[in-house]
Amino acid sequence: RQGQDEGQADPPFRHGPDYAGLGPARRPLHFVLMSTRGKVVVWVIVLIPLVAIAIAALSAPSEPEKDYHFPRVLIDATVNPDGSLSLDERRTWDFTGDFSFITYSVDWPIDRVEGFEVSEDGRPVLAVPTATAAGVNATWTFDARDEARTFRIRYRALCAVDVYRDAAHLLWQFVGTGHDRVTDLVRVRLHLPETAKGAVPRPS
Repeated sequence: RQGQDEGQADPPFRHGPDYAGLGPARRPLHFVLMSTRGKVVVWVIVLIPLVAIAIAALSAPSEPEKDYHFPRVLIDATVNPDGSLSLDERRTWDFTGDFSFITYSVDWPIDRVEGFEVSEDGRPVLAVPTATAAGVNATWTFDARDEARTFRIRYRALCAVDVYRDAAHLLWQFVGTGHDRVTDLVRVRLHLPETAKGAVPRPS
């Protein structure tokens, strides 16, 4: 969205020549004599376009309603030995109307998100993650109209697992807060690492 420069305001409507700088004695006589008729002419000129605009507005087709929801969300998550979490999500959007972009949110600091990428049917989609107050946003563009589209989103979240001397704790909201539409089906498959055999370096 780009802003527009503010131009100078249009001059007020004037009927006939501009005699504001002339005194009463120097104003042309025909201007005074046409004052009453001028009011009628002005009303006719102004009224006709207003009626035409009203008719056009009533006859113009209404803009179709736009909406979307998620028929299916499939998430494959893998807990890595270093405490990071690899996520592979296939999310389907079902669009009603015309849509041209998606903004996807991850509630995790951007410096702890690696390898973020988006694809559709095996083809890469340009989506550059940017930092927000809540975490990460990534936006990509496309053209869709009254159709379902499935995008694959993959990334790695560093330090997603809290590690203690005798246990490890994963607390992750797989369906994030950035989605305010209905989701028909969510399936999450979580893969855990094998038994720890020693200390594993964690990302700083």
